[in-house]
Amino acid sequence: MPITMTSSSSIEDQLQHHALTQSLRSEGYLSESRYYQNVPKSMESEMFTVGSLLGPDKLPVRPLAFHETGGASFYLILYIGAALAGYPGMIHGGPLATIMDEGMAGCASAALPKRVAVTLGLNVQYRKAAPTESFYVLKARVTKVENNAAWVESRLEILDGQEKEAGEVVTEAWGHYLQPAVTGGLYSPI
Repeated sequence: MPITMTSSSSIEDQLQHHALTQSLRSEGYLSESRYYQNVPKSMESEMFTVGSLLGPDKLPVRPLAFHETGGASFYLILYIGAALAGYPGMIHGGPLATIMDEGMAGCASAALPKRVAVTLGLNVQYRKAAPTESFYVLKARVTKVENNAAWVESRLEILDGQEKEAGEVVTEAWGHYLQPAVTGGLYSPI
């Protein structure tokens, strides 16, 4: 169910006080961060996720990430605005694929020694229309780690109201990620 918001401060307040956010914060084995919090401001305009996708009516606030070391569990809670629509009221598949890829890269980063992962392969399945102006949770987990590579599966679910449990699955994805040999200039998303 879409939630109509008018300001990033009200979205931030909803994000911080959401029942799922509070529940994940109470789990002692999860670490919390703002997605790509360590990217210098001067570089943000050169990065799609923290540059082009962030902004009013897009991703008005940085998503909250909760992860377990090793990638056994990963959660990304976010709000998606109307400017990312493909049709009025429905999120375009491109931003959905990007969100899935970014979330799985965060999960893979939690499993790799240098905490940086780049995409080698991505498979996205759209399950139902995803409404704009709504909160979502991306849930991911690493299924395999071998040398400097990680395989991840994930799903994006609608967060209805203030319930701790998520709703319907709108997108599922599977990805293969690699920790590059040289990570200088790359930033961990978590």
